[in-house]
Order: sequence, then C-alpha cells, then structure tokens
Amino acid sequence: MRADRRARQGSAMLNRCSVNFLLKSVIVLVSGALVITFALGAWDAHSRYDAASRVAALTQTSGAVFRAMNALRIDRNFTGRVLTSETPAPGDQAQMDQSRAAGMPPFQQAANEIGGLDFPGQAEYAKSLPAVLKQLQALQAETLAAMKQPLATRRARMGGKLDMGVRAM
Repeated sequence: MRADRRARQGSAMLNRCSVNFLLKSVIVLVSGALVITFALGAWDAHSRYDAASRVAALTQTSGAVFRAMNALRIDRNFTGRVLTSETPAPGDQAQMDQSRAAGMPPFQQAANEIGGLDFPGQAEYAKSLPAVLKQLQALQAETLAAMKQPLATRRARMGGKLDMGVRAM
C-alpha cells in the first residue's frame, strides 16, 4: 500500500508541473551544456593559439640566429685571411664587409627578442647574448682598424680572437 501511495504522490507531483515548465527546463539545461561546451572549446583554442605563438616566436628568433651564424662564419674566415696577408685579395675585403652587413642585424634582432621568449635556459641566454654581441662588435671594429695597418704592426692572433668570439655565440 505504501508503494501505491508513493507512486500516486510521484505522479501527482508531475501533474503539478506544466508541459511549458518542463520544456523550458530542458531548453535551459541543453543551453547550459552548450555554453559550457563552447567555453571549454574556446579555452582549448586559446591555449593552442598561445602555444603556436610561442613556437612562432622561437622559430623567428632561431632563424635570425642561424642567419647571423652563417654570415659570421663567412666573416670569420675572410677576416682571418685578410688579417694574415700583407695585401689581401680585392674581393676578400668586400666579402667580409658584405657578410658583416648581413650578419649583424639578425644577431641584433635575436639579442633583442630573446628576452621575451619562453624556453628552458632563456634567462641565461638573455643575459649572455647582448654581452657577446658587444664583444663581437668591438672585435669587428678592432679588426677593421687593424686591416688598415701593415702586417708587421698588427696584433698577433687578432683573427683568432674574432674566431673565438664567433664560436662563443
């Protein structure tokens, strides 16, 4: 008898709810589920966008570093050749100037951008790269001045110092 009474009370409770109320309740629940689903999708998309932005920034800075390294390797070789010869070949000085002009702007770009990147060891690189850039600029200025002097008056192993500066990068 109790079970019969409970069944009647349950159906009586449903009889009190109108169809309009039930439909609105279902619409609100489905709408809430859709909003939550869209919010989670937007959050995931934003997270992926942030990750892609970090990768793009790292790629851009990495590209600048490799462009600089390529040009500075050429500079290192031609500078060593020019500093060890009494009269350098006419194209050597031009090639050296061209490689320096091509290598220093990407190096400067990398030194400027590395502070805003997020990767392991970033703080160490952000601290050391500007110092290496200043050292390299000083060595390049010193080698340009030395090339105008006769071979006998040039400081020994100046090309080696530039070589070590490029390798430190």
